[in-house]
Amino acid sequence: MTLFRAGFALLAALVLAAPARADWGMQAAEVGGVFWGAAESGAGFSVTCAAYPPGAAPIRAEARAVATAPDAVRVILSTALAGPGDSPRDDLMVVAGPNGYLLPPAEFDPETGWWATVIGAGDAMFPAIAAEQEIRVRSDSADTAISARGFAAVYRTFVSTCSARFGRTGADWTVHVPEWDHAQSAATASPMRDAAAREVAQFCGSDGFLPDVMTTDFDRDGTEDIVLDWSLVDCPAPVIASRCTATGCPVLVFLSGLYPALGNPASLFDSSDPRLGALSDGTPSLTVLAPARGLTTCRAEACDQVWTWNGAAFSPLPE
Repeated sequence: MTLFRAGFALLAALVLAAPARADWGMQAAEVGGVFWGAAESGAGFSVTCAAYPPGAAPIRAEARAVATAPDAVRVILSTALAGPGDSPRDDLMVVAGPNGYLLPPAEFDPETGWWATVIGAGDAMFPAIAAEQEIRVRSDSADTAISARGFAAVYRTFVSTCSARFGRTGADWTVHVPEWDHAQSAATASPMRDAAAREVAQFCGSDGFLPDVMTTDFDRDGTEDIVLDWSLVDCPAPVIASRCTATGCPVLVFLSGLYPALGNPASLFDSSDPRLGALSDGTPSLTVLAPARGLTTCRAEACDQVWTWNGAAFSPLPE
């Protein structure tokens, strides 16, 4: 990707669009063995990965399910955000702080109505976005500000999740964003990561391995908090016991402001699909797919439950 410094990137004479503000979150799904994940803003900016097992048919009419190679991601922009243009186009730029990042040529998908291009998962654009509260998406026909709040935690989870799911298909990711590399984080002092590792080892035995976890700072005390999705825990043989039930697996939250007093993580039982995000005021949040209360069917968005730290406890927001 070509990097343009501020002196060039900010010279374009454009009519500025009104800011489109929406914080970032993560979505993921698995359909017929096909996994896709997306770090996305409600303003029309998504970063996606999709892993297909051998012989799986393409999932059409879902922009986020287009197959990607290991270590590569698709950047997808809505037409409203990118503005009109001819396909393929080479005028799309993301401005983060003083720098502009010109995207590779993007093509329009008439089936989904999105513009898409492919870049490396470790591209310099991503840590630049993570360092900002707001970024701009520019083209020859548009210039729109969108929120970058919550991107750092969401993208870190996205990279970790994509890497883990690609590994299940035998197509390992080998490149990681240095700022969010799991090994680098593990090498530093992390009391809550250590607590999560002990939890897995106690259940699985001494050979229990801590899978990829989500990290954020729910209580904003400067110490890493850990979210452990138990569906990713794979105990070695002969341990076959599981904490999962027919309605889901527990999601364990190790909060530095709560764990030392209780000696236990906050447990969200019978949940699935944990996703890190942020509220409109920047408060870190965790969204899970909760059981359908007494219903036989449930749309995913109707069952989403958002949890945050309220200063004394980790609890769900009122419905």
